[in-house]
Amino acid sequence: MLDVVLIEGIKIGQKSYTTVFLNKLTAGEAMDAADAAESIKMADDGKGGVTPIFQTSPARADAERIRRMIKKLETIEGDTLEGPVQLKDLRSMDEFDYRKLTSKVDEMEQLLLKRETDNQGRSESAEAEDGSGASEA
Repeated sequence: MLDVVLIEGIKIGQKSYTTVFLNKLTAGEAMDAADAAESIKMADDGKGGVTPIFQTSPARADAERIRRMIKKLETIEGDTLEGPVQLKDLRSMDEFDYRKLTSKVDEMEQLLLKRETDNQGRSESAEAEDGSGASEA
């Protein structure tokens, strides 16, 4: 888990949570975030009528991912709250804190992606030779 210390924090109820603990998403959480960012809008069909279209908001998709990545919050006094948080809680954050949080999320996702791509292409024999515990058939 990666912790992020905020200046103003995320205010929920009467408490301000200034430390946020992030963790990677499960596949289900990623799917739920993508679904939450989709909406159906009515658009002019060019013939005087309207037709429904799917619309995805990248900003909403990012916010939905971030709120689900928040696994725990902590106040300066040590009070904790389990995540995820509600979208309204993120929306009420100070912009500087929100930018810091999104920056840390981006950093974490880049590190996870790098780890995954570094592990691609390694054969079982290479893993066995490097002492990683892979067994030979």
